[in-house]
Amino acid sequence: MTEDADGSTMEHLGGDLSIRWMSIAIAAVIVALASLTVLAVVASIRDADVLSVVALALAILAFVVQIIVYIVQSASATRQEVQMTEIYGRTLKALNAIEEKSEGTRRTVTTISDRLLDAAIGKAIPESQASGLPVTSPALAEDVSKRVREIVKQAEAQDGDVAMRRRREARVRATRSRVDETMRELPPIESVGKVIPVLKGLGGAELRIIRDLGEDQTRNGGTSSHFVGPGLRSVNPFAAPDLVAAGLIVRRKVPWSQEPVFQLTDLGKDAARILMSSDEKADRNPHIAAIRNKLKSYDNEIKKLIDPNIVFKDIPVEDDQQGQV
Repeated sequence: MTEDADGSTMEHLGGDLSIRWMSIAIAAVIVALASLTVLAVVASIRDADVLSVVALALAILAFVVQIIVYIVQSASATRQEVQMTEIYGRTLKALNAIEEKSEGTRRTVTTISDRLLDAAIGKAIPESQASGLPVTSPALAEDVSKRVREIVKQAEAQDGDVAMRRRREARVRATRSRVDETMRELPPIESVGKVIPVLKGLGGAELRIIRDLGEDQTRNGGTSSHFVGPGLRSVNPFAAPDLVAAGLIVRRKVPWSQEPVFQLTDLGKDAARILMSSDEKADRNPHIAAIRNKLKSYDNEIKKLIDPNIVFKDIPVEDDQQGQV
């Protein structure tokens, strides 16, 4: 039994002869209708018993219905068989692919293990011989085996440390990327409304500390491990108390620094985002623009203080006379 392209079911009787179940159903319906017609004609001519005629008609209809139901069930079973065959083929392909990959992985692991064992034995034998043990003594073999186990353990520990370090670096990079995107965007509008009045009351020195802590937050990604994290150990000592009182910064003990560090609070992070944001909306807001201009003016003043060409411009410079004759 097969399924044709149009979905109809066919029964192969041998050789090239095949019959569609649809054709059988139509033929059965035609035979049933012809039988009913003949039955009606005979009953009307010979005045047959009505009950006998009705019973015979119902028997003919039941026979046709059974044929149709059988055809539908056969077609459904054929479709399920075709689907199961396709699923079985896909499963075999998937299992073959998995088996090939597993075999490749096994060969790679075996090769690595063999190389590691060869290297360990090549290193352990000279060390054991240098200890003065006889070549033919069992003690030499035991010493070589012990040294090989130690070398393999050290190699496995180093591999584990490398893998752990790579995973940690990947997490740090991912966190830094997220924090960088956050710190370069404006905070929500309700947070902007809370922070702007606080920033207006600060001077350039205080704004500079917030901006520097925000840049450190971006660089160090807000991570919280024993190796790296946000925070500066030293800031302007004259400006820091006002920022602490305003709830913008705090001083904390952290595992990655022997000394306490200054960090931004949630309110301070929103303030830093306002100062650092690259959003065009920040430049169009007059309040934010005024705060940024205050910070920019303070930065220019600091540059003047540390630029020797500006600080010592009023002091004359003499030519070097020592090399002249």
